Amino acid sequence: MVAWVWLVPATVFAPPPPASLTVCDPLSLLSEAGWRVKEMGPGWREIDAEDGIIYLTPETVAPARVTVREGKLYDAQGKLLKRKGSYAYVMDTAGTLYVATGKMRNRKYRHSSFLAGGPVISAGEITVKDGVILKVTNSSGHYSPRRVHLMQLQAVLAKQGYELPLDRMQIYYRDHPLRNPDFGGFTSADRFLPELQKLEYEDWPEAISYCLKSSDAKLKSRALLFMMGSSALNMIEVDEAVELFREVARDPDPAIRAELALAIRVWAKQTNAEAFATLPTP
Repeated sequence: MVAWVWLVPATVFAPPPPASLTVCDPLSLLSEAGWRVKEMGPGWREIDAEDGIIYLTPETVAPARVTVREGKLYDAQGKLLKRKGSYAYVMDTAGTLYVATGKMRNRKYRHSSFLAGGPVISAGEITVKDGVILKVTNSSGHYSPRRVHLMQLQAVLAKQGYELPLDRMQIYYRDHPLRNPDFGGFTSADRFLPELQKLEYEDWPEAISYCLKSSDAKLKSRALLFMMGSSALNMIEVDEAVELFREVARDPDPAIRAELALAIRVWAKQTNAEAFATLPTP
């Protein structure tokens, strides 16, 4: 029997809405609040003006518009979309996808060009062959979109009839604190919750995974406690969770392994995932 001691009030562990958010069901990203809109970062309009970046109008951006038909992407000329290499894309707040044309692959066009600096619900780079997305990212300096914005692209395309597999999506964390070698926020168990709450909700799984790799046993324990008391792992695929558990199972600390054993049982019951049955008992 494992004895649990909650070092902070249980209410602190309650994640913000939407609690039902999962990567397994992209349409669940729709909520009463609507899409997560991303504005262009401060100062970019001035930089664009200095660099002579071209801002398109509704008429001049039309050739970049992409539509979905019969499960594939088509360009504005009605042909299967082909974009060899990385091309910029944005999706506006109405769910319209725009992908850079060959003409736009020069220094006078940026992500801000499509909508003249207007807001987006997704932006990044994309590679397409014969109407099928080979790779898509959330890499955009102007908009700095997060994981949720890439998931919104997947959700909108699904509604339009195009299924975007998760393995075609690559998430970039521009200036993300967990990617910053000078970041020292998660240095102790006592700082876990305050530092976690500085991050956006969609980044919690990344933060938890980061803490589980720490050499501080108490910090690992706190991350496991939080993981079980919240829905943060609902945003991680089952296979990812299984690999995360496998990694922690190698921890030499028996207390950590005991907590992990309970965590496995809890998540296996909640997800009904057969993958958890393959995990050895820590």
